[in-house]
Amino acid sequence: MRLTPALASVFFGCGAIGCGVANHSAASATGPLAHPVLVSAASEEGPAAAGGWLAWMQSAGVNPLPPHSRTDVFVRRDRRSYRVNPPGTHALTGGIDGRRLVVQITEGGKSRIARFDLLTHALSYLPSFVNDGAWLWRPDLDGHRILYGAIVPGRSQIVAYEIRLADLDSGHVRILLRLDGHADYAAPGQLRGNWATWVSCPDNVCNVWRENLASGHAESAPDPEYVAHSQFGPAVDPHGVVYFGRSRSSCGDTQIRRWDGRRTTLVIRLPARYAFQYAYLDKTAPRLYFDLTGCNRTARSDIYAIGVHH
Repeated sequence: MRLTPALASVFFGCGAIGCGVANHSAASATGPLAHPVLVSAASEEGPAAAGGWLAWMQSAGVNPLPPHSRTDVFVRRDRRSYRVNPPGTHALTGGIDGRRLVVQITEGGKSRIARFDLLTHALSYLPSFVNDGAWLWRPDLDGHRILYGAIVPGRSQIVAYEIRLADLDSGHVRILLRLDGHADYAAPGQLRGNWATWVSCPDNVCNVWRENLASGHAESAPDPEYVAHSQFGPAVDPHGVVYFGRSRSSCGDTQIRRWDGRRTTLVIRLPARYAFQYAYLDKTAPRLYFDLTGCNRTARSDIYAIGVHH
């Protein structure tokens, strides 16, 4: 997926250096200019970054929705890339902390969460108090804690969506959210320090949430037009500042916004008929990664980044 020069001039603020997306770089490390990180004929999604490492999931074509995803996870540093998941499996990205990567591994209709050592390339599955047989997905890690989603049998509906937080030292698992109603959906976001984020979509109306894990207080991002908007793709910094997407429910008119707990402000407006699915704040640099894609069903995704301030 590539932007036309006309759209690139709006999105990237191209000037005398030109608007060629594949060769364009951000003019400022802190200004609101996005730049391409991974742009190819494949579809790249779900970026995660820390310590100079970048991880993403990749498929040859448009990726089907879970549980039918056919992606592999790759990680790179200094332009050397490695495939993370074993042969015969597929994988989806999660989070990274500079030494370890957590991923979702799918095989034979089952989904498990595993850790990948970025230095030794050793892959190990998490204990059974995490991998308990539910369909687990979109993990992120910070220290000894893992944030992830679980799809389990529902009571009022066929399936229920849970957002879970596991302490790998104590073995304790907390359910931060459970949705089990008509047209419900929930997906985990980023975990950072004492802040966990997720998307909650009761009755198919989506908004971004954050929880202070120290106090247990959870709150949703302001959205004055919650019926017309979808808010999604949260990433969070150590202070609880959340970056997220806002778009019309039909896709398009997409913005990336910043929420400091009091109000939201515009960071960047994406070109018309473009959106993204996942975003991730680099844990060691002031940079927000996201997977830009078109609104049509055959559009592929590429990885872009934008400088942010904390």
